[in-house]
Amino acid sequence: MKKEKMKFVLTPHIPTARVTHLFANKNITAKIKSSLQNLGITPVYLSPSRFIDEPVASHPDMLALHKSANRWAFYESVYTDNKAKIDSLGLDVTLVPDSSSRGYPSEAGLNILSLGNNIFAGKTASEFFPGENFNFIKVNQGYAKCSVCVVGENAAITADKGLHTAMTAAKIDSLLISPGNIAIEKYSCGFIGGAAALIDAKTLAISGTIDHHPDKNSIEKFCRDRGVGIIYLSDERVFDYGGFLPILQRN
Repeated sequence: MKKEKMKFVLTPHIPTARVTHLFANKNITAKIKSSLQNLGITPVYLSPSRFIDEPVASHPDMLALHKSANRWAFYESVYTDNKAKIDSLGLDVTLVPDSSSRGYPSEAGLNILSLGNNIFAGKTASEFFPGENFNFIKVNQGYAKCSVCVVGENAAITADKGLHTAMTAAKIDSLLISPGNIAIEKYSCGFIGGAAALIDAKTLAISGTIDHHPDKNSIEKFCRDRGVGIIYLSDERVFDYGGFLPILQRN
């Protein structure tokens, strides 16, 4: 069998062809795992952080930050615990010191949203992108990446009013949806960005059904108007697993 040619996803969260490998939460259901595999996608699971509390200790968007192409940032302990797996992917790794304290906002240091030429973060994020010409936008939401579902280079969905305002000001088409209605372990509600990801330029994968969501029609229309179809990875209620972070795509 001919080996499939792959290349790195150049722009964070925005693959241009079908994703072949992505970081995923080790706790995703068997149905979601099966759905990903049927789509030709290999989920890569990182061991939980020893410095972040459950349930978010296994959330990819808490453990890793995609900077560009094969350039990623990981907490030092996460890299140590997953060195062989990460190195096998050929990633250029930046190590970030583990937080000295648990809980929010310390645990959200890598939960940064890169979208277009903009970096949205709850704190100064320029340290992760030294010498690069990004537009750094400070927002109050520390879980910036988890709070936003990227639909394209210039389109996103969020329930966070501050991020919605910031993205709109940055000329990004933003759909503001109702907060809540997304399940997560332990907490009262999860975030849309932790439940979905583009798996190619025109397909958004969501962890579960949004039939119960009051903004289902708006979400589907927003995607449809931008030529993006939706695949539901399970028939269970949509759940925040800390996102799916694309690494490699078909060449």
